[in-house]
Amino acid sequence: FIKSNYLDVGSSGWMLDYAEALPLDAKLHSKQDAASYHNEYPIEWAKVSREAISEAGVEDEVLFFTRSGYHCSPRYSTCFWLGDQLTSWRQEDGIKSVVVGLLSSGFCGMSLNHGDIGGYTTTAVLPFHIPFITFRRSQELLMRWIELCAFTAIFRTHEGNVPGRNHQIDSHPATLAHFARFARVFAALAAYREQLCC
Repeated sequence: FIKSNYLDVGSSGWMLDYAEALPLDAKLHSKQDAASYHNEYPIEWAKVSREAISEAGVEDEVLFFTRSGYHCSPRYSTCFWLGDQLTSWRQEDGIKSVVVGLLSSGFCGMSLNHGDIGGYTTTAVLPFHIPFITFRRSQELLMRWIELCAFTAIFRTHEGNVPGRNHQIDSHPATLAHFARFARVFAALAAYREQLCC
């Protein structure tokens, strides 16, 4: 599936998501208890992609990133991703949680990790603001997130789950210029990141 649907059509990267979603009451072909196998599933999920790119001989040309993992995941996943943060400043699940997630995962051996620039989850779906419930990305938040992610393994934007309610990279000339500046910083650090991976 991966070779014919991704590699054979020229894809050189993909998000390998949802390995955390194995239902605890699933009936597995192996007859293993799904609850006991739950943490092993993300390893197998990444292993399938790693084996496909290895068999195709494109290991140095293809990258995929995963959100979930376990103790052997760094062996198989080419990169990790922190998941869907709120488009907020909050420490529980906003930009501050990205710093904690990056440091914690690095200590656990998942050093090639990143988050979505600007976060993903916007709760501003109503036409009015509800304190502590409504989260939307401001220009200031997006600019700080750009700065943070310029020093991570991957520099990747995301428009979010409600794009029209969030400030975007191209929403204002100052934001676009700021993004371009930090994209150059990220590019300038390429040789440094490459050394860390050897």
